[in-house]
Amino acid sequence: METEAEIRQSALDKFIAADTARGEGMTFQPLPSSGLAIFEPSRGAIPVGRARDEQDLVEKIKRFAAYNGEEWYYRFPVKNRKENRTDWIEGPSVKLANDLWRLYMNCDLDTRSVDLGESWCIYSRFTDLESGVSMTLPFIARKNAARLGGDDEGRRMEISFAIGAAKSRRNVVINALQTYSEMAFREAKQSLASKIGADLAGWRNKTVEKLETRVELLRVEAVIGRKAPEWLAPDIAKIIAMMKSIEDGFSSLDETFPPLAKPGAPVAQAASQTLEQFAKGDKQTPEPEPDAPTDGKGKRAAGEAQGKGADPAADIFAKLASQLDQAQSEAAVQEIWERLDLDIVFENDAKARGRAQKLCNDRIRDIGQ
Repeated sequence: METEAEIRQSALDKFIAADTARGEGMTFQPLPSSGLAIFEPSRGAIPVGRARDEQDLVEKIKRFAAYNGEEWYYRFPVKNRKENRTDWIEGPSVKLANDLWRLYMNCDLDTRSVDLGESWCIYSRFTDLESGVSMTLPFIARKNAARLGGDDEGRRMEISFAIGAAKSRRNVVINALQTYSEMAFREAKQSLASKIGADLAGWRNKTVEKLETRVELLRVEAVIGRKAPEWLAPDIAKIIAMMKSIEDGFSSLDETFPPLAKPGAPVAQAASQTLEQFAKGDKQTPEPEPDAPTDGKGKRAAGEAQGKGADPAADIFAKLASQLDQAQSEAAVQEIWERLDLDIVFENDAKARGRAQKLCNDRIRDIGQ
């Protein structure tokens, strides 16, 4: 068996011997048994049984985009601090990346990891076998990213690694096939809008019916900026994408369609303020009602509005429970934990942390049933 010194020397010899003049470069592969990283020369182009047909690829992407629609992209709010407004961030999803590299054909996707102690450096390499071109991107994944799994440390490590590996693979596919991934993203959005446009009245009615079983319609209208009878195909497509993000656990109903502040308040203004508060991560409690007792500084008087002995963590648990109801996967539950910054919220409260973890683990159990 080779020693570590011999392995390093062998790797160096391979690096020196590589034909860098031809631009083949080196691909980075960690050695799982020892954690060492070694370089191997690129294999270059190889004969394939069926050559890639780019026109056929484009047609396949369009068909899959029409089928998957909102499954191929995500959408969530962020605070634009420079412009002092709330923007919506969209991008290609993990599912898009998984479908794209398979449709591309004659390629290889390889993921390796190096243990860095408190984290892993996960390397994903995408190789186009027809051209011999490859791309390798690193991704740092924290081992403590997952706080789920109860007392099972091994289970928490598995969840953390799975999340990191999925993100690593998506990153390299989206970057290596950037032109196609951007086209797939646009096609997914446009196909949904086109499908809706073919039967706008029908989609509008169905969307309103589904929304009314989940949320007050006025709240949705406030976010969209139009009354339901005036919704256009792009509006309905946005709403569908928003509801999908709720189902996947990326946001809750109250975050996506904020409750109206109070009767008579301007609808759009109230929704905008709540959206901006969510986007910047503001965890402050809402302002008291006009008739609520205060201490003279705009805060509710202790023991009056909240009640003596009230649980100060009640709000965060209510928010956690609300979002967990919408989560449909372990990854979605984990995203909720990270988005609510529960590691920080419960940093000095082991009892509350345990309660929150139990809620998350119970939801994971329910999902698996």
